[in-house]
Amino acid sequence: KLTYHLIPYPLDPNLLESLSRDYTTTDGDCGIDGATSIDCLEEASIPSHNTDNYSSEQRVLVRAMVDEHARYLSSQSLMSDDDHHTEEENALSTHLQSTSYNAAMKLSILYSLPPFLTASLLSQFGYERTEQICIVTNRPGPITFRKNAIQFSGTDDELRKWLKEEDGIDARSMRWEGEGMQWRARGRNNNLLMSVASNLSSNNYIVGRLSSVSSSRLGTIMPPDGAIELMNDTPLTSSLDATISTTTDGIDQQKRRKSIWSTKGWKNGYFEVQDAGSQIIVQSLEVVPGMSILDYCAGNGGKTLGMASSVMAYAATMAHPPAGKKGGHSTFSTIVAHDVVEERLRQIEGSMMRAGFVINENGNDGMKGGRRSYISQKIHGDYNCTIEVSTSTDLTVEYSSPLRFDAVLVDAPCSSTGVLRRRPSQRWDLTEAQMYDSLPKLQLEILERAASFVGKDGGRLVYSTCSILREENECVAKMFESSDTYREGGFKRWDFVPVVASDDHSSAENDTMNDDVGGEFSKEVCSNVINLLPSKSGSDGFFIARWRRHIN
Repeated sequence: KLTYHLIPYPLDPNLLESLSRDYTTTDGDCGIDGATSIDCLEEASIPSHNTDNYSSEQRVLVRAMVDEHARYLSSQSLMSDDDHHTEEENALSTHLQSTSYNAAMKLSILYSLPPFLTASLLSQFGYERTEQICIVTNRPGPITFRKNAIQFSGTDDELRKWLKEEDGIDARSMRWEGEGMQWRARGRNNNLLMSVASNLSSNNYIVGRLSSVSSSRLGTIMPPDGAIELMNDTPLTSSLDATISTTTDGIDQQKRRKSIWSTKGWKNGYFEVQDAGSQIIVQSLEVVPGMSILDYCAGNGGKTLGMASSVMAYAATMAHPPAGKKGGHSTFSTIVAHDVVEERLRQIEGSMMRAGFVINENGNDGMKGGRRSYISQKIHGDYNCTIEVSTSTDLTVEYSSPLRFDAVLVDAPCSSTGVLRRRPSQRWDLTEAQMYDSLPKLQLEILERAASFVGKDGGRLVYSTCSILREENECVAKMFESSDTYREGGFKRWDFVPVVASDDHSSAENDTMNDDVGGEFSKEVCSNVINLLPSKSGSDGFFIARWRRHIN
């Protein structure tokens, strides 16, 4: 059977079954004794679909996929149980080794990916790592929550217990539970906790718990505080259509699964659905109370709300938050959510009340254009947070004097190759010209434009994508570092500092300790970039690069 993820464009999902039926006869025309003739299968035409929009390369790949699956299926009796999918895939992989296809084409056929994409991944990661990425790309990803510290002030464990009692959700903290190294702190200064093993692995990381001994050539980054993962057997779905098909004793049945969006926890704003890697992007800004922050490509606002939760959680741990920038008795952080697509900004506003924000009547006085201001309903001590929603026109008018923000995040539009398991059809929308030319040009243009809003005195700039292609990642970062904007703006690389794992958690007297974290900061540093690779139970694929601005 040709599984769903192997269908590259609108082909009949029962294509091979149909081919076998149509070209299996007992009259000698196309095979004998019910056997399928490979020659006839090779000559069989693809069912009539409108394929005018597809390239010749895609047609060749589809033809090869059909041919090789047909050849393999014609000589094998495959089990239909989904539990045997891996065994079937491995057997097909073995079969492909006997063909004359090159490595990129073999991976394309086996994992339904464009050949130019597999070729790029091979040149970047080598065969073994690329195949691991391809496998993960065609498997369902974990469902991860981000605790919203504005609406839920308890610990991760308290939220986990609440979800179990109120919504029947079985979940685990990605950061603190389980065996192995136990980290006693919450990383109050929002540093990433990451292993030093990454120094030997070309800045490639996966998300997981840190350990004193790394069994992988990859570095490890611990999920941020508040990252909670659903257990595999939890009867939840992130789909709006919560109907699933099941088979019991040979009888097909329709069974309802509870949608995440109908749970009490989500409706109360206690959590957002956000991949652990996306949460790490927010954490890489290392935001603290009192900062002014610009989310330059805010999209639907997931990272905007993540920043607000992060600074409010930090403020809750502080006895005396820093003085605010807007006067009065309270300390404020201001986050500006900006996007060129106004429809996306409306999506952010639709989430505000549930996330703990209300219209800031005073803050909207005198605002120009369509900008709107929201303020958090709950105050931690004397600390509060506002979110302003701004279009490009509004941003230019209001912030005509640049160098405004303490931190700027540029989560740029990209190929989405790190999240293909979430967006399966995206692989066939991507073109080689986009990957090598149009996307990197656009990303550099956006990055340079956003850099003008970074404050002079130690301002922070983070560039991120949900791509794992170096053309959109390291290459764009290097082009930025070679630009006049970088040189004249006084930007310098802002390196990540790994943590050395320590088994001795009895004290935190060493002044190299990360507050009360059970480990020390290494005297070595990693580079200023992170390639976060997609993994089965960790996160999707992302890229992060960061700089700070230093002008005397």
